[in-house]
Amino acid sequence: MIQEVSALPSGTSAPNTVITEHAVRQLHLTTSTTGWLFLTQDRTNEMVRCNMLVSAARLGAIVLGLRFGAVGVAAALAISGVAIRLPLMFWMAGRAGPVSTGDLYGAVVPSSVAAAVVFGSVRLLPPLVATTSSGATALHLALAAGVAAIATLLSFFGLPRGRRVLRDLRAMKAVFFKPEAVP
Repeated sequence: MIQEVSALPSGTSAPNTVITEHAVRQLHLTTSTTGWLFLTQDRTNEMVRCNMLVSAARLGAIVLGLRFGAVGVAAALAISGVAIRLPLMFWMAGRAGPVSTGDLYGAVVPSSVAAAVVFGSVRLLPPLVATTSSGATALHLALAAGVAAIATLLSFFGLPRGRRVLRDLRAMKAVFFKPEAVP
């Protein structure tokens, strides 16, 4: 713990940060990039409250889904994640500081649109698997993967934020895969 405290940026509340990090590790709490907003703004008390509320929502979803078996638990967790936990995390993380709740939602728009378009386009594919042969299944999967890739690219190209994401990816490629200098 001493190393973590000494590595903290100046102005950071060391006890709160260390206690929060310890709780996250010991209790296996799920963190997300919203946690970075809490930590960099010295809002670790809010981070703990947010994690407690998110954990309570997760536990409630599990309890509600139990009566429907494993599929019910999975469905309840997925629905609560999108309908309760994500909005709660975005609201709590974005209500103070330079990154607003709207900024957080805006960041997920390209991926959300792409996911919906991929789902719809793959769902509309005709069922090619008339038999259970592995060749037909492999063909169907390959076709679905191709349609998904094209739908994703079209979705990202169709949105201003999506185009910005693609430009950022291209810039990252240039940083990580620099051509080697010829001596």
